[in-house]
Amino acid sequence: MTTETVLKRVYDIKTALYGLDPNAAETVEKTLNKGIQVEAGNGIFVFELVALINELKEELRKEDAKASGKSTQRKALQRILKHAAVASPSREFLQYPFMSDGKQWFLSSVHAVGLYAPIDWCKCGAEEDSPDMARIAVKRGEEIELPELADLKAYIKIKKIEKERRIVYSYGDFVLDAQQLVDVLEALPGAKMYHDRSKYATAYFEHPDGIGLICPLHMQSGDEIPTVLK
Repeated sequence: MTTETVLKRVYDIKTALYGLDPNAAETVEKTLNKGIQVEAGNGIFVFELVALINELKEELRKEDAKASGKSTQRKALQRILKHAAVASPSREFLQYPFMSDGKQWFLSSVHAVGLYAPIDWCKCGAEEDSPDMARIAVKRGEEIELPELADLKAYIKIKKIEKERRIVYSYGDFVLDAQQLVDVLEALPGAKMYHDRSKYATAYFEHPDGIGLICPLHMQSGDEIPTVLK
C-alpha cells in the first residue's frame, strides 16, 4: 500500500469522525488548516490522527523528491499533449509536438514547453498548422521564486485527497494551475520563471534545454486562493 493510499484512508477516517464526534472532527480540521497546536489533552485520538496525517504528508514530500530523470520529463511532456487532446480536440496538431522558432514544442491550450534539442519518442505534427511560437513566447518581467517541486507535487496529492475543486499556486498578483506548474518544472527541471506580475500575463520559464509557458488562471470572484503550500 502506497503512502498516498494510506493518506486517503486516513482522510476517510477523518471524514467519518464527523458522524461520531463532531467536536473532535472540528479540532482536527482547525489543526490541519490553520496550524493550531494540538496537545494530548485535546484527546489522544485527535492528537494521534493529526500527527499521523502530518507524518504521511511529509513522507509524500520525501517520495516525490526522489522522483526525477528522463522518464519524469517524458511523462510531463505526455501530460501536456494529453491536456491538448482533451481541451482542444478539434485542433489535432496540438496532440503532437511540432517545430517552430527552432524548437520542438509540446503545447496545450494553456501551457507549453519548447525544447532546443528535439526528442524522437513520438511523431511530430504538421508544421504548416502550427502557431508562430516566436510571437507567443516572450520573456517579460523579473525572476519569480518557484516552490520546491517535491512540495508542490505533495501539495497537489493532498488537495486531491481533500477533494479540492481547483488546485492552484498563487503569487497574489497572478495564479497558476498547480499541475501545469509541475508539468513545466518536470519537463525543464531547475528552470527559472519570469513574470511582470500583471494579472493575466503569461509566465515564462527559462532553462538551458528549452523554455516553458503557462497562462495564468482567471479566478472567479469569491474563489478561495491559497497563497502558500500547506
